[in-house]
Amino acid sequence: MDTVNGIELAEAGAPSLIPRDLSEYATLAFIASFDVPQAHKHSAEPSIATQASDSMTTAPQRKRITYIALAKLCMPKLAELFLQFKDKDEIFGDRTVEAVLSAYAVPIKLKYECPAPSKFGKDPPLWKTATTCFLKVIKEIGPQSSTLSSSMILRWSTYPCADTLTTTAQDYRR
Repeated sequence: MDTVNGIELAEAGAPSLIPRDLSEYATLAFIASFDVPQAHKHSAEPSIATQASDSMTTAPQRKRITYIALAKLCMPKLAELFLQFKDKDEIFGDRTVEAVLSAYAVPIKLKYECPAPSKFGKDPPLWKTATTCFLKVIKEIGPQSSTLSSSMILRWSTYPCADTLTTTAQDYRR
């Protein structure tokens, strides 16, 4: 996240590229977790003492790479960046908004099937974090969609739930 915070956001393309990358990072916890392969000890014949101690101990725990911490950092940062760039037409025209909404849709759809947000502690569930951030973003989409150029509106209308989102966001602001 320090690297993202250090990027000059005034550069051309940054309002689209950074949120799209963060959208991808935010979904890694749900689609890319994996178990770390264990190294096996190779010996010709294990000693009797080794066999006895192995049978008395439990199997070693496998390590799992989950990307949960990355998702917990990316979701709020993504909403923050969207709010910063919400007035840029390019994020509506190049499907950046779609990427942002899709990133939040994964944990919201999973809800209670989301991975635990932490091993120890009382962090909010990932689906709640996603929902809170989603609402911050969607609240701003309705008013912004009404000021887009006609070509942008045509693209926006191709989003699967554009009408519902626009109406919901406008109702929410009232």
